[in-house]
Amino acid sequence: MKARFLSYACGAATVALLVLTISLFASATETRVHTFPGGVDPVGLVADRAGNLYGTTGSDGFYSFGTVFQVHPSSGGIWTENALYSFTGGADGGHPEAVLTLDAKGNLYGTTQYGGSGTCNCGTVFELSPSKGGVWKETTLYSFAGGADASHPRYTNLIFDASGNLYGVGEFGGTALGGVVFELSPQAGGGWTETVLYAFAGGTSDGANPIGGLVFDKAGNLYGVANDGGSQQCGDGCGGVFELSPQAGGGWKEKMLYFFQNDADGTTPDTLLVIDPKGNLYGMTQFGGSGNCGTVFEVSPGSGGTWSKTTLHQFAGTDGCAPFGNMVRDGVGNLYGITEGGGANGSGTIFEIPPGDVEQVLFSFPGGNAGSQPRSLIAGPTGQALFGVTFGPYYPESGIIFELSK
Repeated sequence: MKARFLSYACGAATVALLVLTISLFASATETRVHTFPGGVDPVGLVADRAGNLYGTTGSDGFYSFGTVFQVHPSSGGIWTENALYSFTGGADGGHPEAVLTLDAKGNLYGTTQYGGSGTCNCGTVFELSPSKGGVWKETTLYSFAGGADASHPRYTNLIFDASGNLYGVGEFGGTALGGVVFELSPQAGGGWTETVLYAFAGGTSDGANPIGGLVFDKAGNLYGVANDGGSQQCGDGCGGVFELSPQAGGGWKEKMLYFFQNDADGTTPDTLLVIDPKGNLYGMTQFGGSGNCGTVFEVSPGSGGTWSKTTLHQFAGTDGCAPFGNMVRDGVGNLYGITEGGGANGSGTIFEIPPGDVEQVLFSFPGGNAGSQPRSLIAGPTGQALFGVTFGPYYPESGIIFELSK
């Protein structure tokens, strides 16, 4: 498998659950909402309707196996951070470097890279539920066994369907060791059952190592990206965009919609796709393009089941380099995202691409404890601001939670 991220830090994909209602940030102000202690590595955020933010850290907490945290606003513009749960690294899992999913009842769902009830230490899917007195209860919904059912899920989110089933991707494992798409279904008597919907084969005709997570369209099809496979211009493959369609007789059919070629189109997609009302998909590649700093792309459905791909932007370094995670799309079609590197200080950027227009940098991170290598971006509860986190795994550098407002 190719080495990823080069000198840039690993990231996480984030779910944008709320629609961003602003049209443009004519002028943007960045504010540090919270600064973590040195060496803490926060991962992507999710927001509830009350304005609270939730996320994970990978390697701190009581047992040094990571935490789930909450950051909530209070009077005077002060934000307070609380650790809701510390993972033990045992049956409950450890190192939850993934993005949380929030349901209508306020329960949180996510994955851990390690731990679990078996001997594999291959990770878990967990639920965190609020209870009286501010205590949160952790339930392990599934422990990965390795092999056919995936292992060590990371940098992904989970999504629900209308029946309450959870869907996600495992970058590793599967019958061909190319990663899987899986479903977890709640059972009437309690517990959850895992089903592998598709195991990636890699090679020139299939993707491998899915990352970022999945999105549904209106017809119930699932879409995501594979980090490897396809064109051999990139060693293990340049990656591609895939579709999984439910079949009338049961099961799912996989189709690769586009393979990247390590040219102006980019290579190594590492994104949670965004879908618009017309079914167009938007995402990013971490590398490739004219400056080898990655691209922003659109994949659009056509007649007869065909799809076409358009490169919306090629990063040059000064405007950002190595985009990662998800983008946020507002109600008028503006796209917002982050890059882990590049920008005025070489520490990453927040960017915007208006429909049919050119990319503009909204903010360049200063670096160090002031923020560097951003990892995620979401729309805030009111739609008037963007929130995200930056990397901070190496002491004494600190990760931060930031707010970008107009």
